[in-house]
Amino acid sequence: MLAGDRLHWSVTVAGSRSILKFDLDTQSLDLSLLPGDYYTPLSPVAFTIVRAEGGRMGFLFLYRFTAELWSTKRNRNGVVLWVRGRSIELDRLLGLNSEKEPPQMIGYAEENNAVFFRTADADYMVHLESLQFNKLPKTAVGSYYHPFETVHTRGQRHEAWSVLL
Repeated sequence: MLAGDRLHWSVTVAGSRSILKFDLDTQSLDLSLLPGDYYTPLSPVAFTIVRAEGGRMGFLFLYRFTAELWSTKRNRNGVVLWVRGRSIELDRLLGLNSEKEPPQMIGYAEENNAVFFRTADADYMVHLESLQFNKLPKTAVGSYYHPFETVHTRGQRHEAWSVLL
């Protein structure tokens, strides 16, 4: 994901979930650990880099039916800290039965700031800013998805579409 002048990737290094950043100006790499240790490497969580408010880099943790949005903030001493933002109860938002298996995160579309989730019954695209969602047609088991976005300008209007391939 591109935020400012940096490219960001979610990676796991020696069992720790981290964010790899490449600064386009200085041509340098930086590795940042994710906050807290209550999401231990053994926890069944998924995470992905997402766009936070103001176009900054953030990430989304998914644990069972709860998705948490995190971003960074500078304190008054200039130190960058991780702060938890909104929590999304996917079972409530999508009308899922919490007795069933929780959803899996299967992709992220950067231009539209939308996360794709797979459940036993359907796939969903959830827009992180508005929390509006689309139920997508179910595909065959074992399918792999890759978000594909295309952007074009029609007159003065900029439009972007996200689909799963």
